[in-house]
Amino acid sequence: MCITLLLATSLAFQQPSAAPLPPGISPALRAFVQSGPGYVPEGGIPESQSPTTSGYWALGAPVPGYTNLYNLELHNTGSGFVEKFLFSPAAQSTHPAPALVVFHRYSTSHFDAVFWTNFLNEAQQRNWHFIAPLSAFTTNFGCLEGQINTRAVLEYLRPLYSIDEQRVYGVGFSMGAGALATQAARQCDPSSLRFAAIVDHTGSVSLSDVYANSPGIVRTLLAQRFGGKPELFPFAYARCSVLDHLPSATAPANMSRNLTGTPTLLWMADHDPNGYLQDDTRALRDQLLSDGGAARMSIVPASIHSWNTLDDHAVCEWLWRQAPLPAHRPSGMALADADGAWFDFRIEQDQAGAFTPFRWETNPAANQLALLESENLKRVHVDVQELGLSYSGALLLDLAPADGTGDEVVLEGIPGANPPQTVQRNGSPSSYTYDPQLGTLTLPVAGSSPDHWEIQF
Repeated sequence: MCITLLLATSLAFQQPSAAPLPPGISPALRAFVQSGPGYVPEGGIPESQSPTTSGYWALGAPVPGYTNLYNLELHNTGSGFVEKFLFSPAAQSTHPAPALVVFHRYSTSHFDAVFWTNFLNEAQQRNWHFIAPLSAFTTNFGCLEGQINTRAVLEYLRPLYSIDEQRVYGVGFSMGAGALATQAARQCDPSSLRFAAIVDHTGSVSLSDVYANSPGIVRTLLAQRFGGKPELFPFAYARCSVLDHLPSATAPANMSRNLTGTPTLLWMADHDPNGYLQDDTRALRDQLLSDGGAARMSIVPASIHSWNTLDDHAVCEWLWRQAPLPAHRPSGMALADADGAWFDFRIEQDQAGAFTPFRWETNPAANQLALLESENLKRVHVDVQELGLSYSGALLLDLAPADGTGDEVVLEGIPGANPPQTVQRNGSPSSYTYDPQLGTLTLPVAGSSPDHWEIQF
């Protein structure tokens, strides 16, 4: 399959690129990056500068000096900013190909991945798709606009190319590793492209800690991305981090719990000059292991903060050895920061701008689902068939909220030929709402105490 590229005519490129340009690159590539389609303004490209059309649309050009590598602009992402990204499609194959997504470090562009790593060559040699997103800004810090743009890139490429949806891999360094980790933690809707395994090279996984340990220019940029200081906007910082390090936090809201099912390789130099990033890398490993996650760490001897301390070949070998991403998880824990799909559950919050933690367990032998330790949860939608359970015989449902408020449950996907016959709560008949057209059964909020439901089909 080939990609159709249109020449950019509507954008004026007038300033040098924010990407560092290594010595020795060809004049054509230098001109391409500094003043042509490779140019990235420090503040991103506002969507208002782009023609308004419905749906995604892209333009771009081949990158001079590289084979099968294209620099693309994606418009109408929904973030308010155009997304630039590099893409090298896998060679044509009868089978879906894995995709390797490489996240750039602080104050560089998407070209960071080809100037300073060997991941493009690794991907091409392995017949993988290669994707290097800008994520909206050269200094994105995993902000929501960057996450929206990166997700849009994956969704744009998804129907055009044969991507193995069970083998989408992510690698990031420093700011890019933090952006990757939070992207993977928040992009957990089974209907979207999710990361099957990630590699975090000395990542800025706690943005409040980055703020506390950075010079004024970085603090200013963080304040621009997240509204102000972390102490004044703790939720904005925590939702785009995987570790919550705010000193005032009484109950840390670690998005890392969404990564417990994601194989994670943590990598760092033993004498990296950014000591706090070393501490955060170890803290993320410890948190993932504590939560039952699959985390490994590789520490190499070096005293620099650089892509060069990462073994690109070994990383790709490790990624390939991980089991394909399962379609569904029969048990796990999650932290939602907004209404939407989180694993196999569609969440509606009691209050926006706050977190909603919950945990779930299934017992297929008993046809039982337990939804536990929920907070700030108004309503949850779930099709239990996606969790390996069935709408046949007795379905058992246990609810145990942690905040003293009841949770409404909407069971979806019920076959029209098999409607509920009886519904009991704690051993007594209960009211309920069944919609045979939609195939839904709504169990009302019955109280704040733990409830045991039994539905006979």
